[in-house]
Amino acid sequence: MFKNFLISAFRNIRREGIVSGISITGMAFGLSVSLLILMYVFKEFSYDQFSASDRIYRLELKQISDQSPKWAISHHATVKDIQVRSSQIEEVMFFKKKFQVTRVKAGDQDFFEKVVAISNEAFVEFTDLKIQNGSAEGMLGSPYQAILSQEYAKRYFNDTDPVGQLIEVDTASYLVTGVFRTTKPTHLSADVVVSEPESADLRWLFTYLKLKEGADVSEVLEEINGKAPELEGVFYNDTEYDLINIGDIHFESTSKFQLGTKGNRETVYVLLGIGLLILTIACINFINLTSAVFVKVSKEAAIRKVLGSSKGQLFQRYFIQSGILLGLSILIGTLFFVVVAPIANNTLGLNMRPSEFSYQWVLYLIVLLGLVFFVTNILPAIRSSQLDKPDDVNHKRSGMHFLMVFQFCIAIILIVGTFLVRDQMDYLHNRYLGYGDDALLFVQMDDQSLWAKSTEYRKRFEGHPSVLYTSSIMGAPGDPSMMGNQNAWAEGMALGENVFLPLYAGEEEIVETLGLTVINGHGFEFGVNASDTVSAILVNETAAKEFGWDDPIGKRMRISGNECRVVGVVEDFHFLDLHEPIGPLVIAYSQNNYNIAVRINRNGLASALEFIEKQWEGIDPVHPFNSFFLEENFERQYQSEDRLKQVLNVLTALALIICSIGILGMVLMIMDQRTKEIGIRKVLGANIVQILTLLNKNVFILVVISNLIAWPLAYLLGKNWLQSFAYRTELNVMIFLIAGIIVCVLVLITVSYHSIKSALRNPVETLKYE
Repeated sequence: MFKNFLISAFRNIRREGIVSGISITGMAFGLSVSLLILMYVFKEFSYDQFSASDRIYRLELKQISDQSPKWAISHHATVKDIQVRSSQIEEVMFFKKKFQVTRVKAGDQDFFEKVVAISNEAFVEFTDLKIQNGSAEGMLGSPYQAILSQEYAKRYFNDTDPVGQLIEVDTASYLVTGVFRTTKPTHLSADVVVSEPESADLRWLFTYLKLKEGADVSEVLEEINGKAPELEGVFYNDTEYDLINIGDIHFESTSKFQLGTKGNRETVYVLLGIGLLILTIACINFINLTSAVFVKVSKEAAIRKVLGSSKGQLFQRYFIQSGILLGLSILIGTLFFVVVAPIANNTLGLNMRPSEFSYQWVLYLIVLLGLVFFVTNILPAIRSSQLDKPDDVNHKRSGMHFLMVFQFCIAIILIVGTFLVRDQMDYLHNRYLGYGDDALLFVQMDDQSLWAKSTEYRKRFEGHPSVLYTSSIMGAPGDPSMMGNQNAWAEGMALGENVFLPLYAGEEEIVETLGLTVINGHGFEFGVNASDTVSAILVNETAAKEFGWDDPIGKRMRISGNECRVVGVVEDFHFLDLHEPIGPLVIAYSQNNYNIAVRINRNGLASALEFIEKQWEGIDPVHPFNSFFLEENFERQYQSEDRLKQVLNVLTALALIICSIGILGMVLMIMDQRTKEIGIRKVLGANIVQILTLLNKNVFILVVISNLIAWPLAYLLGKNWLQSFAYRTELNVMIFLIAGIIVCVLVLITVSYHSIKSALRNPVETLKYE
């Protein structure tokens, strides 16, 4: 019996070759895309999920007396003292990433890296590193040791075993004791990790506590804060500590000075939802097409029942046929996923590594495929085996209509989302930020040895006629890590009252270089700050308003204990990205800065860039020339939104393709089932227009219903997403209309093409059909 069913299934698949091919293609396509999205989502939710994550916490601090946010960093003095503060702390790890470019010398080669970190012996255990070469025991337990990631071990030593070799980091030599690979995505990422002697002054770093089994977090925190006054005066007075579980940092932490890129749980859920919707569309198409084939052979099923076939036997027959189609779909979809995954990884910047996925990924994959198999194979087979009379067939067709409306709704929502994200990103990239029309170049001086040369660099850069102004500057606006948030008191506030303010810093001509507009007072003047005992500062309009100053010039401020006096007010400008509204800002004078800002006339930009790079190499040929434009720095803050835009573009196109595949299959089945009807209508005098209207009317009604359902849903989702931006575009009614028109045109073109073919056939052929 099974052999008979198998032969019959292959015959039916071959007879309905085009529809079968469409079923397999659509399902394979949808499955591969969904697997790719699921892999990305799994990575995001795997961040810092180590074997002991439930007991590992990051120590954070804040000042009790102000409104400051928490800091993700703590002082090195805390690390040396923290373990004795609570008996429930099992081990302490510290981690400090070298954000500046660091020279690493391996053999005779110099490398300039931003992947170097300092830690201690606990790093290997806390982060579940997989040691490839060397022994994990005692690794980083002694001063001047180093461990390398697999990638950088090969980069420095090629195929030679690096264990036992020496590398030079800055001016110190370190013994390589191991090679590792990461097993989980983590914010504690580094490719070169070194240990330092206990006497090293590491200042600010990240501190992690591993609590003992059964420890009470609230009790540990109470013990730590109970002894906090012992460190008062070391770095800050009035300090309070807090703990956050390491597994919550990627999505939940809002503290300042974060490591790595913060995850956006909402975006991940959106992508997960889109992936499931695309898979749902593919499943709907598969169910519709396979069910349509079963409906077509309903006469055969009725004959088999008359001849004694049971519902179980009919179920087995349908199960085998759809199972073959689904098996081929899964095989092709998996192969397509294997091919596409590396391309998507590089193109969309997903940064997924195979080593970061464990057996859980395989388990989720098996569950997903099992669910797909059940929904697309077993349920339709059960339903099809129940067909007893024509009314059942009509009921099944109405169910197909519901599924078609559902997938049209999904396609419309995706199109609206794609247009909305595009409009918002265009708005962010094109909004005037307040820096004038000239180009702003930032030349990085990450190595402190370069700071003493900043004046010489500036003079040389200004030798080009297109270079308008230069200034040594703290960092580029747009990046929150470049804002030195400080505790401040302003004249007019009560004694003891304070506020937490972003602080920016630079030398003379910072105002002219950034293109800011001074609306009251003046900017920094040459020679004034060197002899003036009261430090000069500038404030923006918002700060002056918040402090209630009608005449800000000469007003006093105390910033982190330093007395300052306002000499100028600048017009508001966007110093952070457009997720945040413009807040109060203080600009202080400073000579030790990480960047040189260069204002360049855009008409001579190319020659100025070439000139500046040559001047850099003429002074210091060792350190590489690193620079970026202001626009690039702001755009980096929108990486997650830009990635969402790219992903939505791709997924929307794929959803429309899958929809089109499903519509094509359904049209072919409908035309096949109504061939005789079309022939009879032509014999009775119906023209082509009447036949086209008849065939297109029902599908057009389904598209209209889909739009009416999808538009309110798309509006609510889009409005909610836009709330995350302080400055945002408006929801345009045109994007809803365009989305509806795109789906309508796509459907009508597909249906009309095959309708015309059927309407033009000779009635003699159609009446003899079947």
